[in-house]
Amino acid sequence: LVEPGKTSSVKIPLSFVALNVKSGTKAKPGALETTSYPVTITNSQCAITEVPVHGTAANLRHNQVSNTEGHLTNPFQPFGKYELCLYNATAKKTYTATYTNSKPEGSTVTLYLGELSKGERETEEAKTKKTREEAETTKRKARETKEAEERTLWKTQETKKEITSKQKETKETEQKTAREAAVKAEATEKTTAEAKEATEKTAAEKAEKERAEKEFVVASGVEKC
Repeated sequence: LVEPGKTSSVKIPLSFVALNVKSGTKAKPGALETTSYPVTITNSQCAITEVPVHGTAANLRHNQVSNTEGHLTNPFQPFGKYELCLYNATAKKTYTATYTNSKPEGSTVTLYLGELSKGERETEEAKTKKTREEAETTKRKARETKEAEERTLWKTQETKKEITSKQKETKETEQKTAREAAVKAEATEKTTAEAKEATEKTAAEKAEKERAEKEFVVASGVEKC
């Protein structure tokens, strides 16, 4: 009850937000971070509310930091639906989670700073593919060079009468058989590697989607939340 001309004090109940900032990934979690990071909390539920005529828009964002124990400096937050964004300036990455505070015990948000963004994942996949293809090319060229050197040697030996024409033909036939087997093995290795990469990509995309839907989203190459 507010009486005219008087000031009244009101106790506002708050909800507790347990933020855990960890190194590593969800699959291989590390320890709680001892580095402090800037955190922005946005009231996403009220963000769509129109400002009344002649009214003043509410401040729906407030900034704070995570402490050196990997938690929010001020964990007590209002009830409602919120978006929490942590920014890692060194990596230029954001970690954004949404949650709803509907009870005094609030919400628990765990962020793993080692998780890759979609762009980073795709870059790593491209690097892995390129490395594999370069290794395959190097291996094939080395085989072809060795084969060419052997044929040149056999021709020279034939000219010098060190081996007969039949012996040279036999060596060339054996080399052809070995080449066909090597080419087949190389093709099998390539197919196996591509299948493995495809499986890993599918698993990573699935994990990325589930993390975005249930936990948090990682974005890279950004300047702030």
